[in-house]
Amino acid sequence: MTRFIEYLETRIPDKGTEVNDFNLASVFDPFYRGYSITLIKGNKDHLDGIIDQLVDNHPTTREYNEAYEASLPSAMPNLDEDMDDFERMAMENDGNDAPTLAGPSEPPLKMEFKRYLSMQKPAKDVKVLEWWKVNQKELPLLAAMAMKYLCPPVTSCSSERLFSLGGNIISDKRHNMKPETLPKIMFIKENFPLVKSKIRS
Repeated sequence: MTRFIEYLETRIPDKGTEVNDFNLASVFDPFYRGYSITLIKGNKDHLDGIIDQLVDNHPTTREYNEAYEASLPSAMPNLDEDMDDFERMAMENDGNDAPTLAGPSEPPLKMEFKRYLSMQKPAKDVKVLEWWKVNQKELPLLAAMAMKYLCPPVTSCSSERLFSLGGNIISDKRHNMKPETLPKIMFIKENFPLVKSKIRS
């Protein structure tokens, strides 16, 4: 067992916490919410770093930053050397009285992450994609990201089966088929069972 753990650590350092796909799957699981990362690392710093990276790279954060910079007061005008102390102080106070930014104090995705992490946890055997679909209105940005990272198939078996199907159709005895015919036959082969019961005999 010790040797197995050594091999595992060699191939997958830190129990996979340096693998981006593992981290994202853990973060977007509504039951665990990155707990495995915190447990392995011993603190929340690594998890916070993953969340901050997702927030920083999101388009809504760039829009938020641009709006924030545009709302800042213009630069303080150069103070004339001939001004007396009273005039300088009055001009500096005018700059300090500029209105503050109206709107959220944090990027939208950061606020959604805070809501997500504070929500009540579902059952351990929750169906992850169904949970995100139910909470899509409350967490629209996170739901879109969860669908992006959790929906790809975990194996390539389905695509490999299609390649095998193509190899079975095009053989030494049947190779004069037009290129556009093969994908049509493959499509019918894969999808015919879905509509077979609806076709009248």
